[in-house]
Amino acid sequence: QAHKWAESILGSNALDTTDAKVQEMYKRLYGKKANHAVIENCKQVLQSLADYHDTDSNDIKVWHDFAHALFSANDFIYIY
Repeated sequence: QAHKWAESILGSNALDTTDAKVQEMYKRLYGKKANHAVIENCKQVLQSLADYHDTDSNDIKVWHDFAHALFSANDFIYIY
């Protein structure tokens, strides 16, 4: 599911910036807008993932891992 979500985010023409992509993912997951600090932190994570995968931040592997990280957030660990 993380991969499909990443594909939908990267494939959306309306989401033309990293900020817009992060904002959309955050809004879908939490039902509210991310503030500036959250977006900046997410962009740092995305860059770290890009460095790890030795690619740029628009690679599907980066967004797939980022989606997994969001799904693994403490807010969702206890939902069953």
